[in-house]
Amino acid sequence: MKQRVITGTFIGIGFLLLYFILPWAGEQLGIPIGTVPAALVFGIFAAVGVRELLVTTGTMAQHRLVTFSMLCAFLVVVLSVYGQSWHLLAVIFVYMVCVFACGVFDYSHISYAIMGKSFLAAVILPLMLASTLRIMERFPTGGGIVAIFPWLVVWVCDSAALFVGRALGKRKLAPYVSPK
Repeated sequence: MKQRVITGTFIGIGFLLLYFILPWAGEQLGIPIGTVPAALVFGIFAAVGVRELLVTTGTMAQHRLVTFSMLCAFLVVVLSVYGQSWHLLAVIFVYMVCVFACGVFDYSHISYAIMGKSFLAAVILPLMLASTLRIMERFPTGGGIVAIFPWLVVWVCDSAALFVGRALGKRKLAPYVSPK
């Protein structure tokens, strides 16, 4: 839990820097926000997030599927912003072939649930992350606020639920999900 909090703190600070400092610095230097460095940094964040979701949460130990998922997450973010759609589809297809190959050849460790979670972590979540870059390109003046607002609302509501639950709650509604 401690490692997840530390990772979340560093990534959260990185997101704030990307959303607010990078556009300002790009404006000062005459470089638009939708340049390759922003997509590369977001790709690195997506790859770290995949490892966090698959390994640190205990879903699976370090496995080649985690490496494939991290690489796919990085490429999905970069290609969804700067590549053509067939590049993105080709990466997703190759990734799915790798996932099913891992499932066939290492069936004792890789279940369908792990395959689904790795697909979520390597494709769906990075596409959502890349959409924030597109929002920031679409709204150059207030794109950072528009892109971060849904995450801010979820974070505030989740934190409020935690504090209200600790203050007023006697038993956990979802013991598997609730913090200890």
